[in-house]
Amino acid sequence: MGTLIALLRDENGASLVEYAMVAALIALPMLALAVAIAATASAQLTTTTGGLQKIGTNPP
Repeated sequence: MGTLIALLRDENGASLVEYAMVAALIALPMLALAVAIAATASAQLTTTTGGLQKIGTNPP
């Protein structure tokens, strides 16, 4: 019974969980920003390709 109480009082894993939460709070907005930048870049490249085809060039 004493071993169970000792395990319940142990807080070593709590700091690991806190670090994981901080890492997630940093990583998720960065991932969202990367997705937004990719969408904007894709739209810009599509517009540029369309403009080049309109004036008669053939981009790859």
